[in-house]
Amino acid sequence: MGFLKNKIFIYLFVLSVALSGCAKPLILVNFVSNYGDFNRVTSGGVKAFYTDRTLGDSLKLIWNEKTHGGYANTFLRAYKDILFVPDLSGIITAFDFKTGKELGAIKNNGEIRAAPILYKTTLIFIVNNLNENYGTLHFYNLTNGWDYKVKIPFGSKGELLGTKENLFVLAKNGTLYKFNYQRRKLWQTNATGLTFCSPTLDANQIFFGNQKGELISVDSKTGKIWYRRKISAGFEGGITSFNGSLFIGDKNGIVYKVSTDEGRVVWKFDTGSKIKNFITFHNKQIFVGNLAGKLYSFNMDTGEVNWTSYIGGVINATPLIFNNYIVQPNLNKNTYIIDINNGKIKRTIKFDNKCRTAPGYYQGMLYFGIDNGEIYAYEVIE
Repeated sequence: MGFLKNKIFIYLFVLSVALSGCAKPLILVNFVSNYGDFNRVTSGGVKAFYTDRTLGDSLKLIWNEKTHGGYANTFLRAYKDILFVPDLSGIITAFDFKTGKELGAIKNNGEIRAAPILYKTTLIFIVNNLNENYGTLHFYNLTNGWDYKVKIPFGSKGELLGTKENLFVLAKNGTLYKFNYQRRKLWQTNATGLTFCSPTLDANQIFFGNQKGELISVDSKTGKIWYRRKISAGFEGGITSFNGSLFIGDKNGIVYKVSTDEGRVVWKFDTGSKIKNFITFHNKQIFVGNLAGKLYSFNMDTGEVNWTSYIGGVINATPLIFNNYIVQPNLNKNTYIIDINNGKIKRTIKFDNKCRTAPGYYQGMLYFGIDNGEIYAYEVIE
């Protein structure tokens, strides 16, 4: 009997220690959101890597806090006074975006590689489960902690794609799922083929590429595959859409501009090394970095090179575009502030570890996710 009591005591002690080391649950009783302010996707589906601001000559470090794990090359999300940070330990941590105070966390057993989607009081994200060949799509109610889960076979390596009415999830086996925000699956389309790409939306078509080098177009309303074109050696990065054109880089380092209507290659350019991030744009320029540490500016219409900037290291995080500067991390522990007009490096932000996430900008604050699980928050002085 004494032995049993000792075992119970030890168990309760270990449990209490474990619980004391856990982050408090994320429950925001009075929380409510407006979809568009958070997810930064325009009505045409263009991903917003551009902010209509001028970056000043100085940045002031406001706070620096740790999360529970490292980061994928994804994006940080902010809404109202909250910064949401997904990490590779399966946790989403919420911080006060101005002070860095931790507000709570959502903990799961796996890794989170994509930024969450927010709809009203529901935070939506996908976890690739540890030691399992599937992922779990979570519909987490921020006001009460209720978590509705949907199994996604093979999991996902790309970003989630949300509109005002629906959510699209692209699995690693090439299956595209459509859900509404009431958690109902509307259809799934089995395009097949190993897929690490992040999809995009243009008009009523969803586009994505796979490891075979196929570009696939799916009707966003019905799930019907409109076309699949073999145009490349294989895609791993995200697709950016704009005015009837798609921009994407492949694993051989070739940048493509493709027409949305029939998947026709308009122009292409070989940068010489794999491209894994999203292509960004401002006015008639598009910007793309590769794993050899080269950042390019192209004329969007013609494919002509405007300038090339060699910053070294490995570029696999999507840059943030201001009116005057590009903020581009690489894996040599530096983030560069680059003149948008000529590609010249104006200044460098140095960290103790590699910057993994795309830089995030929100209400005058600039955020970076660093390899050891740290978030750095700077005030932007215009």
